[in-house]
Amino acid sequence: MENLKFYNWSEVRLPAAGADSLAVKLTGTVADEVKVIDTVEADNFVFRTDDWLPGLYVYQQKTAGAVTGAGRFRLEQDLEHAAEDFDPRSTAEITLEAIDAMLANRATVQQRWVAVGGKAIGYSPISELKQWREYYREQLAAEQAQANRE
Repeated sequence: MENLKFYNWSEVRLPAAGADSLAVKLTGTVADEVKVIDTVEADNFVFRTDDWLPGLYVYQQKTAGAVTGAGRFRLEQDLEHAAEDFDPRSTAEITLEAIDAMLANRATVQQRWVAVGGKAIGYSPISELKQWREYYREQLAAEQAQANRE
């Protein structure tokens, strides 16, 4: 499946492939909101992502109400519109940094509360932290490999 990436607070053009509407939903949320886009210009659905949350979105192309295509795209945070406390690092990167700081006995209070395996790392034994460190190193390596392919 094609890796599509867009940014929030921007105009998106997604191929319509003959469809007359596009249903879009953010994955991993309990919200039932499905955005329906019906603006087509030059065989592209055209819509703005102002106020859309970053994340993975799934979509369905529809013609006369019937699904005729589907796909997904990732919406990244536009840094100019990010909240002041926005951290662009991935969960794996943040967690790995916190574990390394904990193992080096220099973790901040905030880092001690990072949770892995259902508990804050401040309450985890060293042996467990080392196992989690390897897991998050692998996750981060996979993320970086994926980013290099895109």
